Amino acid sequence: MQWTVGKIGAAAGVAFLVLNVIANALPGSPPGTDDSGAKIASFFAHHHRAVVIGAILTGLAAPLFLELVTALALRLRVAGEGTAAAAVFAFGTVALALGIVSDALYVSLARIGADGNTSLAKGVYELDGFIAAKSFWFAAAAAVVAGWAARRVLVQWYAAISLAAAVVLAVGGASLRFNGFFAPLGAMSGIAFLALLVWTLATCAFV
Repeated sequence: MQWTVGKIGAAAGVAFLVLNVIANALPGSPPGTDDSGAKIASFFAHHHRAVVIGAILTGLAAPLFLELVTALALRLRVAGEGTAAAAVFAFGTVALALGIVSDALYVSLARIGADGNTSLAKGVYELDGFIAAKSFWFAAAAAVVAGWAARRVLVQWYAAISLAAAVVLAVGGASLRFNGFFAPLGAMSGIAFLALLVWTLATCAFV
């Protein structure tokens, strides 16, 4: 079997998905950003090893997502959608960069929680939530452009999945309430992350 750019990108995307699912499952259900600093610090202190291992897995996954985005951009370019290809690559890269920053803040809480610095733990956790929300906006932009370009080159199923995922991601990015379902890193953020994984899987099949 010849390993084309598309097949390599698809394999990287599947590996990205698997690593992220494992990494996010390891620590269990995280606290909310509206929880007390003591509760947040306690969670990360008691799940120190799981959080660190998860960060290693997501660190391995990050360049795999970039490989998938590259394959998607090349697929669109070959289909005659050069502008869309450039936009998808740009939006996808920024989304990934923000995700990496969010991930770095998250794993830093393992040390902060162990030190018992409750006020710093709460501040860093809230900042992590806001950066994660920003990453959803750029992921939504990438999905919109990819979906619109796919619609123009008659790949209707991928267009539908991409546009639906973009809506969910955008709502996740706008989830900035102080508490509840639409708080940063709340339930809506989790749903948006699932939408990203679904879009990733669909992109693996498309490229």
